[in-house]
Amino acid sequence: MTDEVKTFVEGMWKNRNQDWMERALNQLDNYKAQYGCKFCAEHDPVTLDIHSSDPDIAVGVMNILGKVGFSEVIRELKKCDIICAKCWRKICE
Repeated sequence: MTDEVKTFVEGMWKNRNQDWMERALNQLDNYKAQYGCKFCAEHDPVTLDIHSSDPDIAVGVMNILGKVGFSEVIRELKKCDIICAKCWRKICE
């Protein structure tokens, strides 16, 4: 394989992975917007985070995002709470 072909194939693979991850992140934002904050009426996904009393679960969601089907991600998300930044600050005080 020539260097030009190798570079082309690597570029296509990188773009495919970026598209996949972008779709996965969009699905995550849609999920967060659909359920909103557990404590208030906030539904803006920019302000919503995934929280779990078990940190391995929340970290696990981000690790599998884009690597497995979204139904598997949803299964893990159901073990977590969606909480906005404002409510999270109130909880942590």
